[in-house]
Amino acid sequence: MKIELKPCYPIGTILCEQLEKLQEEWVEIIESDSWENLASEFLDLAQVSTGVAGLYDIEKVSISLDEIKTTILEHQNGFADLYEALCTLHGVVVWTGCYKNAIELAKISICCFYDLICEHDRGCKKYRQKLLDRFLDEHQAKLESRKKEWAVHDSSDNR
Repeated sequence: MKIELKPCYPIGTILCEQLEKLQEEWVEIIESDSWENLASEFLDLAQVSTGVAGLYDIEKVSISLDEIKTTILEHQNGFADLYEALCTLHGVVVWTGCYKNAIELAKISICCFYDLICEHDRGCKKYRQKLLDRFLDEHQAKLESRKKEWAVHDSSDNR
């Protein structure tokens, strides 16, 4: 299974605005009150990071979940190590404007998302797949809704 993230912003969005959005997503991660909300926010952060990275000639990212699982298993402390790496990369991307590293932020965000799914899959592959499908479908629906909002906003700006 692959998760495909494509840059997704309103027309005319500049780097500064995208970095602000990335910062907002980070705050939402910190303020998450449930594992489901946290998992959803990690997907959002990955999406936003991919958009920032898109400014650095990266049009899309396809990440294999098997590759992510291997990455997670390589970390002795699992989620704690990934979260620490995520914090470090977030600082580099947002506070220095070094958006070359945004793609790594996207990858680690996806790893954190997948790790949360694995922690809550009850040891059942079918349930894990059900969780993945649910979160990815919800994320896609949210993106489609945003695109519609932006289209209305963009068309009103052109009047």
